[in-house]
Amino acid sequence: MRRQLASLVVVLAVGCAGAVEDTDTPTSEDTEEVRGSRRRDAGVRDAGSGSAAADAGGPRVLVGNTTIEPMEDYETVGDADAFEYMSGAQAGKASKIILYAAASNRATALQVALYGDNGGVPGALLAGSSCTISMPAGVAGWFGCALSNGPVLSANTKYWMAALSTSGEFRWRAQDGSHGKYSYSAHRTSLAATWTQTGTYFGYARSAYVEGIAMGDVGAPDAGSGSAPADAGMVPDAASSGPADCGTSGTVLFQERFEDSNLSGRGWYDNSNPVLSSAQASSGSTRSAEFRFLAGATKPTNGGAMRKKFSETDSVYLSYYVKYSANWQGSNRAYHPHEFYFLTNQDSDWSGLAFTHLTAYVEQNEGVPMVAIQDGVNIDQSRIGQNLTATTELRGVAGCNGDSDGYGNGDCYNAGSYVNGKSWKAPQVYFSDAAGPTYKADWHHVEAFLKLNSVASGKGIADGAIQYWYDGQLVLDHRGVMFRTGQHPDMKFNQLIIAPWIGDGSPVDQTFWVDELTVATGRTGGSCSVTPTTRSVSLAWDAPLTNSDGTPLTDLGGYRLHYGTSSRSYSVHREVPAATTTLLIDGLAPGTYYFAASAVNAAGVESDLSSELRVDLP
Repeated sequence: MRRQLASLVVVLAVGCAGAVEDTDTPTSEDTEEVRGSRRRDAGVRDAGSGSAAADAGGPRVLVGNTTIEPMEDYETVGDADAFEYMSGAQAGKASKIILYAAASNRATALQVALYGDNGGVPGALLAGSSCTISMPAGVAGWFGCALSNGPVLSANTKYWMAALSTSGEFRWRAQDGSHGKYSYSAHRTSLAATWTQTGTYFGYARSAYVEGIAMGDVGAPDAGSGSAPADAGMVPDAASSGPADCGTSGTVLFQERFEDSNLSGRGWYDNSNPVLSSAQASSGSTRSAEFRFLAGATKPTNGGAMRKKFSETDSVYLSYYVKYSANWQGSNRAYHPHEFYFLTNQDSDWSGLAFTHLTAYVEQNEGVPMVAIQDGVNIDQSRIGQNLTATTELRGVAGCNGDSDGYGNGDCYNAGSYVNGKSWKAPQVYFSDAAGPTYKADWHHVEAFLKLNSVASGKGIADGAIQYWYDGQLVLDHRGVMFRTGQHPDMKFNQLIIAPWIGDGSPVDQTFWVDELTVATGRTGGSCSVTPTTRSVSLAWDAPLTNSDGTPLTDLGGYRLHYGTSSRSYSVHREVPAATTTLLIDGLAPGTYYFAASAVNAAGVESDLSSELRVDLP
């Protein structure tokens, strides 16, 4: 029997309206098991169709609370507790129960289970919903256990998630306010088949949830099964043509010209007394903010972080003018100085900067423009170095837990707790030592745009954007970036910090100046980019659900996208994480290109290629 092939679909050609053609003729045929591989071909989807197949087979949050709440509470050994939750709008089969343990937790074994509701209190234990979580004492983080044959949870239904420690005091995180209800049952050695209540408290929402497969996905065949898919002759949406996402109609959130010292009156806090220089100012200005590092200093003479809040936004644009002293050396390292930072509403107004739910950095290192991120708080500290992209949304995206967007694994290192970092750098030096158009000791205009990725059906979609302009020239342009997972769907930028920092100490006495700063939701002057001389194609596909022998697919490692200018002879091969089912390929010269996809399991075994797609880029 011949192997069934799926077809790859182009959903958008950015900057062009190129013709699209499926080069394979579809037929109805069975599948066969390929020697050395049990994996079925990657299915495909139209990302613009709105079909639930976009997340077919992936775990979703069926019920619970994925927020790491601020309050800490506890139960002693032998006292069970159950928290009330309402399930989401889609029914699903539970596969995993996950709770957040506080750093002070002493429990190492935790029985967990789900109960139905009985008139506002926990009722009967749901069959198949019990398992035991093993966790280390004294380690904060999300910990869970798998359900071998979990119950089907109905949509929009009240459930109770129970926990009982059998070894050590269990300490968790919860919200104390107007959310939910908490019931406890004292003197237990195990979770009972029917809940016996000792007491009830109102207003609690514990950080705990249930993952599972939505009923629309359970048992669904992958796109390669049955009869062959329809032709993939979708023409890219011409209305989506043009340059990147930065937007020329951005709303200005605030501006700072540094013309006087009343920064606190304009909403700056923490350090609202920077040094203002009248000797250095950009064109049309009379003063600038001065940041002088004495030799050996880690921060400038004007003190610590300058902070300013702004209205929450999914996208943020930063514009400023900058000049460096003629002897500027920066850090003389492959890292630092940090210059500008953006934080989000997931962290406090006074949060530290190096270990957060998300910090975005705009700076230059050794003359090379750079945008970077870290999200250390999101790291699963119990699974360092493991690729969790296909396993859970409770992970870091900037390192330590796998590559979420195809831009690499990022940095991961132990600083008491593991921290991470991921960066995007321009291809060359733009703040140069030599006199000329890029001379560092002249004023230059820097612009940066960051757009958070979307979250759909509880999963982060790698469709964020990073851009950086130097004197109007677009020198960084990256799409398909992952900033957040489904753990923080409401994450938004809300704070700018200016906090120059050289961790190893400044190598010399050196200074830089900043002037005419603007923060907006999108680029407020000029187009999103220069007139494009290259083209982009965005591809999307469905995640496969089964192996070629019909057994459930449980070890998806990722995908490979193959393309080139000759049919079935591909010169470029891109690795894509398992959690990602879209890929933007940019920098393509006009011409004809051929694309195909394959799936790869955890052992590195690759499936057959999908059907080939031809795209003509004018």
